[in-house]
Amino acid sequence: MSWRKKLDITLFIEVKPHQRPRVYGKHTVQPKQNELIGGLFLYKRAKPIDEQMYVDIKFYYKHKRRMDIDNLCKAVLDGMQDANIISDDFLVSKLCAERINEHDENLCIITIFTVKK
Repeated sequence: MSWRKKLDITLFIEVKPHQRPRVYGKHTVQPKQNELIGGLFLYKRAKPIDEQMYVDIKFYYKHKRRMDIDNLCKAVLDGMQDANIISDDFLVSKLCAERINEHDENLCIITIFTVKK
């Protein structure tokens, strides 16, 4: 299968996994929208990518804190869907992710490829 580059996204933020809602008796507290969603809305598209895709994500962190890369990827994919960049994360057929600690700055680089026709 051959891929062509469709979109590059660079975010100068520290990507954090989604927080889960907290339930206190009958009261539920929703987590605040994180910085990731706001950054992705800068790349909002009139028509989201609606075809099979390969997503490459690189997470760069100043610190060496322990974070599960699968949760970071899920936050990015959900954020791209919320920002109307992709129509559904189900369309991601290939995902490559890398976390680099102790970098000069917090950074997230996302590259989306679609099938060459």
